[in-house]
Amino acid sequence: MVTTHFKSSREAKTSEQRLRVSISILILVILCSTFGYWVLDPRESANLLDALYMTFITVATVGFKEVYPLTDVGKLFTVVVIGISAITIVYTIGTLGQFFMEGELREIMGRRQMDNRIRKMKEHYIVAGFGRVGQIVSSEFQRIGVPHIVIENSDKHITALEQKSPLFIVANATDDDVLIEAGIQSAKGIVSTIPSEADSVFLTLTARQLNPGIFIIARADSKSTEKKLLRAGADRVVMPHEAGGKRMALTSLKPTLVDCLTIDSFGGKLGLALEEVEIRSGSMLVGKRLLDSELRSKHNISVIAIRKPDGDMKVSPSPEVVIDKGDTLILVGETLTLEKLDLHEPQ
Repeated sequence: MVTTHFKSSREAKTSEQRLRVSISILILVILCSTFGYWVLDPRESANLLDALYMTFITVATVGFKEVYPLTDVGKLFTVVVIGISAITIVYTIGTLGQFFMEGELREIMGRRQMDNRIRKMKEHYIVAGFGRVGQIVSSEFQRIGVPHIVIENSDKHITALEQKSPLFIVANATDDDVLIEAGIQSAKGIVSTIPSEADSVFLTLTARQLNPGIFIIARADSKSTEKKLLRAGADRVVMPHEAGGKRMALTSLKPTLVDCLTIDSFGGKLGLALEEVEIRSGSMLVGKRLLDSELRSKHNISVIAIRKPDGDMKVSPSPEVVIDKGDTLILVGETLTLEKLDLHEPQ
């Protein structure tokens, strides 16, 4: 995934607005001047084409001959048109020059390209907040190729956001319109790393309302906040401080055990990884016993647990267990093998 670097998105929008204003004023000057010359034309055969011609030779100050002799009012009107148009053109050219010199035009085009990519995303994740926790989440998503969008509005994180995140929106993640812009209705999950308890609870409620089926993971800094987030609709609540503290305590007491537990879904020190795979219809494993799946004998992958569709979890399942459609297999094996494994090839 390619990271697109921008200045502050707010600054880019201000520059874009400034260019739009200058061009709009220039167009307005041309329209008003055309109408004015048409009204001031003393001839009975006055027409808009002549008025438009008068406007362009006046605005461009090319010095061509007038279509008709100007009255005193017409001359005064021409002076006004030349003054206003000259100021407007100078301002417009200056704005365009700034765009090309500072690369702002390229930035705007890049941001629009980013917006188009965001609108087309499906089955992606939304990361709300780009503080220390949010940056780690986004980094891991990027490393394993998980499509995601980051939402952040704090000025102190904007620079890191523009440098490290491939797709982002500078806005408040608790805003309904912002979540819709991030594609929450077609998203697979949302990870809230917002430190504010009130904002995190509100975001969870909003996300659940906009997409009842979305998987919500929220950060909490206390047990009371954890309970509120679960009541608000979060599927999982993670307390980074508690998890970090327990890991440090366990490392100090049983370092060898922790080295073994370093196995995770992203790959650890031992070159092993954990993975979960949901068995869909058409999978080559549907209806087979675990013994006949050849996961162990052919791929050297162990099934350490099977979660049935009704939620029943079979830890260290028997070789005689039959794999059914909708089962979720928890696998452990070599990282590269798991990455290449495809259990949904047709039988």
